Amino acid sequence: MELRHTCRTYASIYAVAPNTKLLLPIKRLRALTQYSMWGFLTFLLGLLSLYVLYDLVHIHYYIAVPLSVMVNLVTHYATSRAFVFTDSNRSVESGFVIFFAIGLCEIIFITVTVALLVEFTQGDVYWARVAAGVIAAIAGFLANAKFNFKAL
Repeated sequence: MELRHTCRTYASIYAVAPNTKLLLPIKRLRALTQYSMWGFLTFLLGLLSLYVLYDLVHIHYYIAVPLSVMVNLVTHYATSRAFVFTDSNRSVESGFVIFFAIGLCEIIFITVTVALLVEFTQGDVYWARVAAGVIAAIAGFLANAKFNFKAL
C-alpha cells in the first residue's frame, strides 16, 4: 500500500511541475520541430526568390544566393519570434540584430558553399543551396536558441 502511495506522489510531482528537467528535452524538441517547420516554409520562399532572381531576372548566383538567403532570414525571424520563441525576454529589435548577426554567418557560409559546389563539381545552384541550407539551418537554430532566444 505504501509503495503505491509513493509512486502516485512521484507521478503527481512530475505531472504538475512543468519546469522539471524531465520536460526540458520535450520543450527543446517542440521548439526544434516548430523552428524547422517555419524554417522549411520560409526556405521555400527563399528558393522562390532565388528562382526569380537567378532564372527570371538573370542575376548571377553570387548575388542571387545571398539576396534570397536574406529574404529567407527576415521572414524566418518574424515567424520564429511570433510562433516558436514566444516567451523571449529580448525586444524584437535587439533580437533581430542578434538574429541577423547569426544570419550573416549563415549567408557567408551558404554563399561560399554554393560557389564551391557549383564551380568545382559543376553542380546545380538549387541543389547546392539546399545542401548548404540544411547545414546552416541546424547551426542557426542552435545559435539562435542559445544566444538570442535563450531557449536552450
